[in-house]
Amino acid sequence: MKRIITALSAVVALSLPSLVLAAVWTIDPEHSHGGFKVRHLMVSNVKGHFEKFSGTVGGAKVSFAPSVLNLVW
Repeated sequence: MKRIITALSAVVALSLPSLVLAAVWTIDPEHSHGGFKVRHLMVSNVKGHFEKFSGTVGGAKVSFAPSVLNLVW
């Protein structure tokens, strides 16, 4: 019985690091810039920015491939 519990504990302990947990980060408006640049009539660029904005970025800790970006302004 002791060997079974030890073996089961070892399997569980070794499989935990392989789990990929989702993470959500909050955008810090004090250290971020909500700006944009748009091409106007193929002649010039118009630049602008958002005074107030907030948002979150979510995805896997290993890769941003299946990520989600939510912005509010």
